[in-house]
Amino acid sequence: MNNQALYLQIINLITKEFLQQKTFDTFYQATQQSIKNIYAQNNDEISMQSIRKAITEFYAQHGIKAVVFFQAHDMQIKPQITNQENNIYIDFITRQLDKDKFAEMMKNEPSSQISRYFNQLFASLKDSPTLKDSTTIKDIVRNAVKKTLGLNQRDSVFFNDLEPYIKNFDFDLVKNNTQIRELRKSSYIGTFLNPQVKQDIDSYISQPKLDTLISQTIQNIIDEKIYTNQIAPLDFYSGFSLALIQDISTQISSLTQSRFPINTINRYAIEMYLYYKTTIYKKLAQAILEGIQQNKASAESYITFFDGKDKKINGVLTHIPIITDITSKTWNLSNIKQTLTSEYSINTNLAQLKNSIESGRDKLLELETQITSNKALVSQKELEIQTLNQEYETKKQHQAQKNQDVESRNATSKLINEILQQKITILDAIATLNNAITNANEEKKQIILKEQQANEQIKNIINNNQSSIQTLQNLTDALGYCLESVVTELDNNA
Repeated sequence: MNNQALYLQIINLITKEFLQQKTFDTFYQATQQSIKNIYAQNNDEISMQSIRKAITEFYAQHGIKAVVFFQAHDMQIKPQITNQENNIYIDFITRQLDKDKFAEMMKNEPSSQISRYFNQLFASLKDSPTLKDSTTIKDIVRNAVKKTLGLNQRDSVFFNDLEPYIKNFDFDLVKNNTQIRELRKSSYIGTFLNPQVKQDIDSYISQPKLDTLISQTIQNIIDEKIYTNQIAPLDFYSGFSLALIQDISTQISSLTQSRFPINTINRYAIEMYLYYKTTIYKKLAQAILEGIQQNKASAESYITFFDGKDKKINGVLTHIPIITDITSKTWNLSNIKQTLTSEYSINTNLAQLKNSIESGRDKLLELETQITSNKALVSQKELEIQTLNQEYETKKQHQAQKNQDVESRNATSKLINEILQQKITILDAIATLNNAITNANEEKKQIILKEQQANEQIKNIINNNQSSIQTLQNLTDALGYCLESVVTELDNNA
């Protein structure tokens, strides 16, 4: 086969699969296998160049850099995203969202249904052999949602408990930000909400939900500003508190179903920020350290920023502290990386155990729902059995009457047999449901046992690595203090 014909054959094959397949993974597997078969018959150097050219050009047109490896009897394609806002992953997810009528779902379905939908979507992407980074997965889904809903790139899409909320870039938002800037000034401190209004808003937001909300909001801001837009540390720190308060305000407004004036919600969000300030900056420190641990280059400058020098910012001389922990140990990028590397296996094990516990608890809730549903079905079918028993007795009495002709007796006998057959079918269904309930209860026992074992493992890891864990805690606290100090000073000088 000549080179041009081979090139066109590969292009046509990939394009056909791209149009036919429903997910990137099935597309990737189908094309790779088909191209392997072609490569087996065309494995000279010139043919390999034609195959590589067709693959890399197709992927490049869809926001992906494809690296093609040839071996004696094998060929591998390694995709890497180059266009974060428009790539083949987004194309496939957008198709799925369109097929599932996502735009209508956002308007009409309850939050719980949308959360379940995104839970399944994220789970399917996490299982993808070509996607390992949760930040990348969020970016793919975020941009697919934007395309599906017709949003522009300046609009923001965040995920709160896997349910998306959308923050459009508009003049109302700018106006709201201006109001928050004014409310943050020290002259307003102590003049926020009266206790009754605060209590009314509190009733919508449990403590665990608020903690999760703050953690997710911090991660969303980092994903968008550090990893996606890669803004400079000074710009990030200067705008962090405003972005956090605005996003918390937006989510609280959603949680309270917009029952309070936006000015009231803004005041509540600022009170939450001030009350949880130290916790917030510890969470921010943890998120930045996780970025360093994951070798995200854009996170490194957020550590080297703390150099102990005085910097003139907006005409005001601002002191930038050095990261120094409670033991007077000074931290820099080098020894932070070294510590994170040595602590990686400990943290990974702890994280995996904690994730397994969370997954187990999610499964327990699912099993409880299943058991409750099956018990309700059993009760319903037992009522059906009672009804059939009554019908059976009625028919038997009718059959016992001596004045019936043969035809009537036969008809009654047929009805009795049908009732008995229905009872057998229903009893079989009840047995199946009871068996499912028994299996679910047994699975619950196993999950509870695994949780107990995981908690014991966590306890042992902590007991055996107290010094290492304390070192990492000292680092996190020290970085959190520096972050809080700098952001507060920048806010005061704004």
